[in-house]
Amino acid sequence: MIGRVTQNSISKEFLFYLKDRMVEMNKRQTDLTSMSKIRIPEDDPVGTTLSMNFQSRLKEIETYINNIEEGQARLNIMDSNLQSATDILQRIRELTIQAANGTYTKDDTKKMAIEVDQLIRELVNIANSYYKQSSLYGGHMTDTPFKVEYGLSEDLDYEVVKKVVFMGNDGTVMRQADTNDFVQINLSGNRLFASENTVIKSTIPGTGFIAEKDQVFKIDGVEVFVAKGDNLETIVDKINSLNIPVKAYIDNSTGNNFLVIESTIPHNITIEDI
Repeated sequence: MIGRVTQNSISKEFLFYLKDRMVEMNKRQTDLTSMSKIRIPEDDPVGTTLSMNFQSRLKEIETYINNIEEGQARLNIMDSNLQSATDILQRIRELTIQAANGTYTKDDTKKMAIEVDQLIRELVNIANSYYKQSSLYGGHMTDTPFKVEYGLSEDLDYEVVKKVVFMGNDGTVMRQADTNDFVQINLSGNRLFASENTVIKSTIPGTGFIAEKDQVFKIDGVEVFVAKGDNLETIVDKINSLNIPVKAYIDNSTGNNFLVIESTIPHNITIEDI
């Protein structure tokens, strides 16, 4: 199922933090109740300081709980979305198999094609879902992450979905769950809804390449540090050591060395200069 394993792990993390913060809040409230005898600071200066610290911590915990509950609400919506997306993909698969078996009339296959087009549109609508004016699957962008290109179908005699392009990014949206703890509350539409692996090949041969200076670039939002003196093989090793779903290798099938970066799970690879 699309993204279900990743989402379940995030959801479990939210539940862990929520339970932990609720336990601490109850404890702090109990501690404050025991200090209710303090009427003025002079009665107990130390107790007054502790009480103020407890109250400050309670406000922090309330903020963290609100953040966690917001994140859980987003995940609940995404869970429903991904279930619907899975059902749509299953139906598209069924229609594709039916249309390919050769037992249906041209009119039947036309109806199937129309249904597939409508299902794809539904899938795009899911991928462009929002929560409180924030795109669920667009990374850091707030605009519609998936843009649709339509084209006239001669067989169906109307415009169908020809191409869907991801215009968002792989940025993570985080919420604070404790003083030093942050949890991710979004999933990448680029990785959830992409259907094909991406292969990027350098256009300039890298035979004999040696980096002339230190430089940094990003692959799927993760920095790759190229040190002065690095060669192509070293850069390949550095890319492959990253915890991202890509693999790098050198293609020398034409006699020259070309750097190739290929996704290991379907998504559009993003490369950025820094």
